[in-house]
Amino acid sequence: MRKFHVFAVVLSIMLGGLMWSPRPAEAASTSLLAQPVYVEVYANTYYWPVKAGLSVVDKHTGTYLVYGACRAGYRCIRVSERSGCLWLQEKWRCDWIGATYLWSWGAQLYLNSSHRKDGYTKKVIATAHEGGHTAGLIAHTSTCSDVMQWRLPCWYGGPLPPVRFNSSQSAILATH
Repeated sequence: MRKFHVFAVVLSIMLGGLMWSPRPAEAASTSLLAQPVYVEVYANTYYWPVKAGLSVVDKHTGTYLVYGACRAGYRCIRVSERSGCLWLQEKWRCDWIGATYLWSWGAQLYLNSSHRKDGYTKKVIATAHEGGHTAGLIAHTSTCSDVMQWRLPCWYGGPLPPVRFNSSQSAILATH
C-alpha cells in the first residue's frame, strides 16, 4: 500500500507539472537564470506609479522585481520622495522630477514630491527614466523619441515621449 501511495504522489506531481506551464511573461520572471531586484518603496504610491514605471525597465533586463525589504547580496532600488534642490550633474538643480544615485548596494531613486499633481503618464515616464539609470543607462538622449531624453520641450509643455526604450538602450538593459 505504501508503494502505491508514493507512486500516486509522484504521478500527481508529474501531471501537475505537465498541465501547468507559465505564460511567456511569467516564464521570464520564474527562470532560474533571472535575478531578483528588490525594491523598497517609501514614496507615496497614491501619487507615484512606481510599479508601472519600473515594469517598463524590468521587461528589458532579464531580472524580476520583488517589492519589499532589500536583502543582502541582491541588487536593491530604494524609491522615496524629496522636494527642493538636489546636487545633479555637478550643480544644484531645483527643476527636477526624478533623480537617481548609484551606490554599491544598488540605487536610490528620488521622486520630487512637488510633481505629485503631474499627469499619470508623465510620472510613469519619469519613474521609467530613473529606473533606466538604476539598470545601467547613464546617458540621456537628445530627442523626444524615448524615456531617456532630458530637459526638452517634451517635459515642459511639449508632447511627452513614448513610454519605451530605443533598441540600443534595450541592448544595454539586457546586459544588466
